[in-house]
Formats: sequence, structure tokens, C-alpha cells
Amino acid sequence: QHALRWRGTAAAFRGGTLTYGRRAAQATWRQARLGACGFSVCGAGWLLHQQPARCETYSDTTLAPAPLAAPVVSKPRTSSAWGLACVAGFLGVWVGSVLLPIGVCVAAVLGYWKTVAAASGVVLGLRLVQDSLPVVPFMRRAVGDGIATWHRAEVVYEGGVPGRKALVCVHPHGIFSSGLQVLALSEEMSDCSVIVAGFLKTLAPAFSALCSLGGVRLVGAGRSSVAAAMEEGGTCVVVPGGFHEATISSTQVDRVYLKSRKGFVKYALRHGYSLHPCFVFGESQTHSNLQGGWSIRLWLNNWAIPTILPFGCWWMPMMPRRAPLKVVVGPGIQMPTVPNATGEEIEKYHRLYIEAVCDLHRRHSGAGPALEVW
Repeated sequence: QHALRWRGTAAAFRGGTLTYGRRAAQATWRQARLGACGFSVCGAGWLLHQQPARCETYSDTTLAPAPLAAPVVSKPRTSSAWGLACVAGFLGVWVGSVLLPIGVCVAAVLGYWKTVAAASGVVLGLRLVQDSLPVVPFMRRAVGDGIATWHRAEVVYEGGVPGRKALVCVHPHGIFSSGLQVLALSEEMSDCSVIVAGFLKTLAPAFSALCSLGGVRLVGAGRSSVAAAMEEGGTCVVVPGGFHEATISSTQVDRVYLKSRKGFVKYALRHGYSLHPCFVFGESQTHSNLQGGWSIRLWLNNWAIPTILPFGCWWMPMMPRRAPLKVVVGPGIQMPTVPNATGEEIEKYHRLYIEAVCDLHRRHSGAGPALEVW
């Protein structure tokens, strides 16, 4: 009996010890999780409230507005359901085209050679025909009107529609350049060439083929491609800020990345193009974007690596919100033809262009966000 009693006491002691150990471990794990959550919240708060660097704020300027001719205003409209379908389809083709080459590489690593062969055939086939596809006029009108309706957009051409030998520079880039889509698909800009990142032309042939069917000619941002397009003397559209301007996008302030972007001024001088600043009011409201950590994010952008973390519609974060867009194309800055412009000449016209962008923003922003030039 004594032996049984001592055996029961020892078992109870071991059970109590194990129970206490489990409870202590669970309490420690709860504290660790709470600590991790608190650390994450503090880190996110620091990033979200970090003040931007290397920028200037232009909330008001002393530039007097230049006399302008009567503006041309374009307001296409269709049903909201069709607008939703157009934006979702356009975004889906863009994302799918970008991810297709990555999927081919992953399939090759995993040994799915039939999939690699089929996908490679599709990519190469689209590469061969993307520039020779026929234009489908009703497709351009339908998709353009749908995207403009979703964004409740209007396009304003101050002083008339840009003619030949005009370089339209669109700001800000935003997350998916909704304003550029509205502008490029408008009837007034049906003959323009859109200068885009090189990978959209070479590694995303499905997207390029879709644009060709809609009558939008894409030109890679390489030197030879841009020079060839501008030598034709047509209207070109470009977003000078690129990935960097997308990274610094914010809903609290309008930001443009221009201080170190002078290549478009050099090309305009070389080919005698006029520079037309174009500002998309409301572009920054289509998506929220993580703020802070600028140094590492902008450094990654130098290697063509996007560093955005967007959030649009609550039911589909990649979809842009229905923020009203006002696309304003300003009057052109007439540029002389200087085949071999010096650094001083490029700097002079680059400064004039920044002043024109600030003046355009001041005249149309009203009580909207201030402008920061990075």
C-alpha cells in the first residue's frame, strides 16, 4: 500500500510538472507572438510616417499662367459594368504577360519540358507578329471608353491636341499608369507612339500584341528604338519617372521623379521636338502604396526591380479605385534642334520643363494635394 501510495504521488507530481511546463510554454509563445505583432506594427508605423527626402514641395509658385487657347475636352462614357470588365481584362493581360516568362523559367527548373516548349512557342510567335497585327477600330473605342468610364476621366488639351514632332510627358506614373491608358486610347491620340519599359516590349509580347490590336504602338525605351520613333516625326508619349515615380507614389501628395531624369530633354533637343507636360490629377488616389525605405527601394529600381506595394479596391487590391481622373495636356515648350546638346543646354531646358510642370499643377490642382519634385 505504501508503495502504491508513493507511486501515485510521484505520478501526480510528474503530471503537475508537465502541466505546469505546458502552461509556461504556451504563455511564453503568446508573449512572443504579441511581441512580434508589436514589433511589426511599430516597424510599419515607422515606414508609413518616415518623411520623404531629396524632394522639394511646390504648393504655390510665382509663375504667371500663360495665355492659352480654348481647351479641347474629351469625356467618353459607357456603362460602369463594361468599364469594370475593360480595366480588369487589361490588368489581367498585363500581369499575365509579365508573369509568363517567369512561369516558363520555373517550369524549366521543375522539368516540365512540354509546358516550357508550348509556352516558349506562344511567346516567340507573339514576338514575331506583335508589330504586324491589324488594328481593330471598334476594340480601341470600346476599351478606351470603358477604361475612361471606370475612372470617370476627362482629357483636357490646353491649346489644342499636340501635332507632329511633339513629346507628351505624363506625370505621375502612379501604380499602373491609369492616366496614360486613358490618354493613349483617346481618339485624339490615335497616331501616337507610347515609349514603355523595354521588358514590356520584349518579354511581354501578349500585352504588346493586345496594344497593337487596339492601335497603340509600343516603343521600347532603348536608345535605338526611341531614336527611330522620333526620326519619323510623329507624336510620342512617355512617362519620364518610370519605376522610381511609381515607388514614391502617395495618396497624400502628388510626386514626380524629375531631378535626375534628363534623357527625354536630350532626345527632344536632338530631334527638334516640343515638350508637352501632361499631369494626371487623381492618379495618386487610385492605389495606396507603402511609404518609406526610399534609399533601398530606389536603388532596386535602378536594376529595373519594382518596389511597390499597392492596395486599390478592398475586394481586389490590384484593381484601381474609381478615383476621378483629369488628364491635362499642357501647351508645348518649343525646343530648338540641337543634335549634340551640351550639358548646360540640357540643364536649361530641363529647368524650364520642371517650371512648366509646376505651373500646370498649380493652375489645375485647386485644393488638391501639393506637388513634390524628387
